Amino acid sequence: TELIGWLTYAFARSRNPQTSRRMQWSPSTRQIVVSVAAILLFRIFYTSLFSSPYFEQQGIYPEFYRLLGNTLALMTMFCGNIIFVNQRARLFRRRGLRLAASALFTLGFVLLLTAAVYFGLPQGNGAALSARHFFRLYTVVLLVDIVVYAMLQLAVYVIESHRELRSERGKKHRALFHYDRLKQQINPHFLFNSLNILDYLVQEHETERASAFIRKLAATYRYMLKKADEQLVPLEEELEFARQYIDLLQERFTKGFEVEVDIPRPLLRRYVVPCCLQLLIENAIKHNVVSPEQPLHVRIAAAGDRLTVSNNLQLRMNAPASTGVGLRNIRQQYLDTAGAPILVERTDTEFRVQLPLL
Repeated sequence: TELIGWLTYAFARSRNPQTSRRMQWSPSTRQIVVSVAAILLFRIFYTSLFSSPYFEQQGIYPEFYRLLGNTLALMTMFCGNIIFVNQRARLFRRRGLRLAASALFTLGFVLLLTAAVYFGLPQGNGAALSARHFFRLYTVVLLVDIVVYAMLQLAVYVIESHRELRSERGKKHRALFHYDRLKQQINPHFLFNSLNILDYLVQEHETERASAFIRKLAATYRYMLKKADEQLVPLEEELEFARQYIDLLQERFTKGFEVEVDIPRPLLRRYVVPCCLQLLIENAIKHNVVSPEQPLHVRIAAAGDRLTVSNNLQLRMNAPASTGVGLRNIRQQYLDTAGAPILVERTDTEFRVQLPLL
């Protein structure tokens, strides 16, 4: 029953028109009917064959046990099918060629295996060739090989589908992460504040500070565009980008915004998700009071396999409601990239996020 089910599935899938994603398989009624009919015909064929005069009263059991007694043949069958299943799609791009190649490979491969079992290769048993006995053994080996091939094909399909699913899910999460990262930067409030700061510097004839501000603003966008398609970046590069972003914020908050960095030099060679520090600093600014009377302290520290970003908690009365999108995207990036979770802790006085160092 299991064999008929798997063969029905494999046949229906092979008749399905090519789609952009292999997991988008939805068999039609016609495909199911044709598949079931083909499997029934196959079952009638081998049932009639095994009950024919070619097989004695004990049926296929003597040949089956003979095959099981040849360890070399069984290992060759298993390894040969693994190699062919993995290489078939690379060698034959067209579906028709793949089906023809599968049929020819199976018939030829089974013929070699049958000869090895029949003559007891590689040692040899001196058996004389009998067409009737050879054909009976060939039929049994062919049936076993079909089962092995179907199971391996199913295993490869499951593995590839899982890999495709993870890849598509990772692409979706990275796209959301990049969108949220750009939205954090290219939003009316950020541009409004940046232009106001630049206008103030120009009005005050602070040309050097204005020029430095423009360069840092450009470097911020350049870094984000450069790292848009990268999953991980060195902590040293991420920290340099964060410092430029902090400098922009400190032009806006001349007093009341303090950042402390404590990262041992050897850990700078570890990797993190790009722009994670910038998003965490942005969140701290967005949700907390920043003033000379109530300074906001942000601390970036690393120890062992963890990078910690923390700030004192002094929530703004008119702060926008937190959606958690930024933290959720960072968390998902780490899960997709390394399967490592982030830790978020909040107390009455402090908010802390711990990121894995990869």
